[in-house]
Amino acid sequence: MKKSLLFFALFLISFSRGFSQHEIGYYHDISGLPIHGYYDELDYSPLIGVVFNKSISETYSEGAYYTKKGKKVGGMLLIKSRGIQYKKENEDEPITLEIKDLSAAVVGIDSFFVASNFSIERATGSYRKEKPELVQFLLEYEGRTYARHFNFGKSIVDGGRKHILQTFLLKYRDGSEWISFPNESSMRTRKTISERNNGKEMPGLPLPFMDKFSVKNRFLKKVREHFTDYPFVVADVEIGKITQTDFLTIIRYLKYKDKFERKEPIYFNKYWNETNKKDKATYYAELSMPDAIHWLLRYHDMNGKFLYGEQVDIYGNKMESSHFKSLYPSGVCRKASVFEAKKLQEVKLFDEQGKIHTKYSVSLADTDTIGTWSDKKKDVALNYTYLIDENGKELVFEKFTSRSFYDPIRKLTFHQEFKRGKLEKTYYVEEGGRKVYLACGRPSKFKVLRLSRVFSDRFYIPGKQSIKKASKIDTVMVSAIADGAKQTGLVWMKISESGIVESWKLLKTGLHADYQEELTDFLTAHYGQNSELTRKEKPYRIKGKKVAHEIVVPFTFTFSRFYDLEDKYYYMRWNPFLMNQFAPGIHFSL
Repeated sequence: MKKSLLFFALFLISFSRGFSQHEIGYYHDISGLPIHGYYDELDYSPLIGVVFNKSISETYSEGAYYTKKGKKVGGMLLIKSRGIQYKKENEDEPITLEIKDLSAAVVGIDSFFVASNFSIERATGSYRKEKPELVQFLLEYEGRTYARHFNFGKSIVDGGRKHILQTFLLKYRDGSEWISFPNESSMRTRKTISERNNGKEMPGLPLPFMDKFSVKNRFLKKVREHFTDYPFVVADVEIGKITQTDFLTIIRYLKYKDKFERKEPIYFNKYWNETNKKDKATYYAELSMPDAIHWLLRYHDMNGKFLYGEQVDIYGNKMESSHFKSLYPSGVCRKASVFEAKKLQEVKLFDEQGKIHTKYSVSLADTDTIGTWSDKKKDVALNYTYLIDENGKELVFEKFTSRSFYDPIRKLTFHQEFKRGKLEKTYYVEEGGRKVYLACGRPSKFKVLRLSRVFSDRFYIPGKQSIKKASKIDTVMVSAIADGAKQTGLVWMKISESGIVESWKLLKTGLHADYQEELTDFLTAHYGQNSELTRKEKPYRIKGKKVAHEIVVPFTFTFSRFYDLEDKYYYMRWNPFLMNQFAPGIHFSL
């Protein structure tokens, strides 16, 4: 065995207030992915963890409504299917505002206005809306206004189940009518409806359900008619790259184009949600266009420090093959992540002079599916192809190789063992000589599913059949929701040889105070204080021997309203929990 003692110092950075990169030290999360000293919110994509998804139906947000005469009235608002609920103060009794008496409303970062004279696409055909309706503002660009209407009802196609039909609208500056675009969720072919009716024709269905009038063809016809200025959009619809369900993708492209032409950055609040107000921004992204089919985004804090860089496709989506770079405040690249098929494939780490010192690939072994309900996990394999020693020379990987490095953030020396470049073990030695292993090389037996279930049980009320009826669900994390905080927090645990959780703590990742409070209360109730921990988990084994180990469990907090935009510049693109319907991952939708 070749041993090379490498004291590899992680470089400390003095961060200004609001800096996105949180220094936490060297860890491996529950899936085995390493965290190299810094938690980068834009770059970190956990493969497995707990996802708390709160469906917001009765939570008020700060905003304002405008009367027909243009008078602005501030307060707490809640958008409902039949109108707007308003309270001057959060403790007041709500009143219902009639749409006919309003001209517009702003709720959080979302804007609405009153429109009429447009068509709604339904399963039984189109029909006109002559009376005023509340629609969501999407974009105003090049003399066109884009909006979205929601229609609440029961579907004849889906057996009378309640659902929401979306209709996307376009209006020209000099036009008097709104142009509606068919949506797959609201339109069905005659064949589809017949199939859902046990093969029988349903009487009274209009002719537009015949195949030649299918939703796809009607959508393509509308796009050809109104997006002639953007031939690549028409071409992508024709080949099926963009479908009728992707209208917001087109809107996102127009948003990028508008900001690029006006040389205006994209502003974000401290939780990486887009905001149009510079005074409320913590970060911003500069847009450039290296070619006709890509955007280059350079993220900064408000002091101008260059934080991250990425290239996306023309619609703002993560590309099949892409790179994401995290930088030192000096602007030198600190970490470069390479994605193939939208999955992390390779990581390179650099020192403050820009010299590479680490390179490894990431792969999942062909074992059990990661993050399934049975808690079976794949082994995340880290195959190192480049490491330097203390003299700046490349470490030669033989059949067995080892190294050590010092982490000045955690003030620990880690020891690693490799087999032909594949990381097999990582551990540190406590005072007293006990080895504590990190969960890498082989997955931890920690029951993420059980932890998820226990966490969700906090929001049930005894005797209630549905969690949505629990009054607590609409009173917790209200501030986080108002701030638009969709975040992932990291919980560190040390587990003894026998499986006892000896200690736990929240790593400092800039998690919202509401989420910190919920997690702290839950972990204290579930595991107890650090001096009284008796909760057992499955022990970790190395060559059949029980050993002490530590894990990091990601807790992702998110929420959804029926009118939330799916085109957030960051969150839906980079977090695989949400990009793949929370799979792979374990989640509870509350």
